Amino acid sequence: MMLEKLETLRQGTRKVTAEDLAKVEKGLTSAKGEWRKRKRMFSEIMRTLEEQMDKKFKKLKKEIGVETDSDVEMYLDGKPPPKPEKETKGQKGKTKKKTKKRPKDKKGRRRKKRKRDQRT
Repeated sequence: MMLEKLETLRQGTRKVTAEDLAKVEKGLTSAKGEWRKRKRMFSEIMRTLEEQMDKKFKKLKKEIGVETDSDVEMYLDGKPPPKPEKETKGQKGKTKKKTKKRPKDKKGRRRKKRKRDQRT
């Protein structure tokens, strides 16, 4: 029995049964669930500490000596999440659109916008 298993391993051709695959997928799913649960608990604890100590998350993390998943580039799905677009100050939820730059004058300075006379 053991020699047969050893021989299949040496040949490098081992078939995975559907049962084995289902068992591994179930274990992986439960491990990911635990990971999410513990990550959420950690985030809540860090948020509470951050509020009570009046320190930013990065400074608090460095002071305590904690590494997060993103610090060691470990992600649940194996790839980093897409980076969110940067928001401008005072406009949460609205992203700043790229605007065309004003043309330069002969001296290389940007021209000021001209105010138009509003006559009625």
